[in-house]
Amino acid sequence: MSEIKNYNGMTEEEKEYFEKSEGVIHTQVERVVDRHSIDSETMPEYLDQLMDNLEYSVKDYLVEGASLTCSMCTDEKRTLTHLGKIIDSVPTKMEERCKLRIVESRKESINNLIPANILDVKGGLRDDEEKNENVNIVTLGNCKQIADNLDLVHISGQRDVAELIDALEKGRGTCYCAMNLNEEWENMPLGYDYVTNTFISGNQESYFKFNGKEGINMMSILFCKRGGIITARTSGQVIDNSIDWNYDEPDPSDKDAVMRYMWNYFIAQGFSEYAVAGILGNVWAETGGNFNSDAVRGDKYYGLFQQGNKRGADMREACKVYAQMEGWPEDKLDDSWKSVRFQCRYALEDYYSGTGWQNGNVKRVVKDENGTVVGEKAIVGTKDNFENASNEVEAALIWGICFEICFSKEGKQICTSDEGKEVNCYVSLQHQQIREESASKIYKMFAEQEAP
Repeated sequence: MSEIKNYNGMTEEEKEYFEKSEGVIHTQVERVVDRHSIDSETMPEYLDQLMDNLEYSVKDYLVEGASLTCSMCTDEKRTLTHLGKIIDSVPTKMEERCKLRIVESRKESINNLIPANILDVKGGLRDDEEKNENVNIVTLGNCKQIADNLDLVHISGQRDVAELIDALEKGRGTCYCAMNLNEEWENMPLGYDYVTNTFISGNQESYFKFNGKEGINMMSILFCKRGGIITARTSGQVIDNSIDWNYDEPDPSDKDAVMRYMWNYFIAQGFSEYAVAGILGNVWAETGGNFNSDAVRGDKYYGLFQQGNKRGADMREACKVYAQMEGWPEDKLDDSWKSVRFQCRYALEDYYSGTGWQNGNVKRVVKDENGTVVGEKAIVGTKDNFENASNEVEAALIWGICFEICFSKEGKQICTSDEGKEVNCYVSLQHQQIREESASKIYKMFAEQEAP
């Protein structure tokens, strides 16, 4: 891969990715564009944008159930021997056994699916302590590196040959018996431009993190010490390709177009309708219901999410980087933060891997169907509770306290949560009633298919 422009500007680790993936990288790109229904020959600009922005495309991250494959595996029968006995290895149940499994608890989710990270590398017999296939990667078939008629003692290592025979008779293949994976998946270096085959050093972007470690996507690879390269056939997610919400910019002066864009954008990223209504209810409150992407308040709060101080500066700088990657003219870069899609993209990045989210609790006044106050309860603000909110109002309150961080100056008090726990929570949010009512209004507009 030394033909990559600025190849010498890479670190040794970055070079290693390309050296290992040279035989599979183009195949993976084709899998990505097929998922997005992009013709790489007639739509080169979309291919360029897609590959440049892949780390921000949540729907391309691998989740539990992603289908994996290996460059050195086959479903074809292999024959091995031991003490004169012939053992046929015929992989079975491969559709299920080739799926990525998440074997540890994880607080994050994507569309209610568990996302994978670079440490999901437990695989095969060596890691399957209970011999019940409770590993990240069970098997990918028969390993081409293991020759026919080889005696099993040559691949048994320290394990009992009887364990290998049992695994082969159960259809787990020689991959299960001999798999020896690297300690981490490897992600494509973020400075690489696939279309121009150029590496740009100093890239400051990052992959989303799950359980504190980088997530993995369709371009990630995992190296087996037997010579195989493991990649994903599918991410485990289903994509709706009717509209590509990453690239279609709404008219920022058209409030309804901005609202609809934002609704579809965050739905496409895997959030529930309640969660998205909660997000937009907060944007309604932050912008006074205008949804102006170029809104500036007090010379320090910017855009749809009214991000201020360091967060506002970080958002504007990130949008400038997005624009540069898309080839915007130099004289337009300073206004790139006004882009609706750039602000949505940055909010998503801030949510998953930035410092924007801070767990917190807020009080909610409970009313009966007649509007009479009948009590109060604590809304516990965590990402899990936000993504699985039971209604749009609770989602709006969690987003307001944890992402917008817009608590009022009334202080805190002890309230009881739905789980019966007493927690310390803020008495109220700024413009709390507007956030609640706007979230319900948004939910009716879009989830219940009423025209805005």
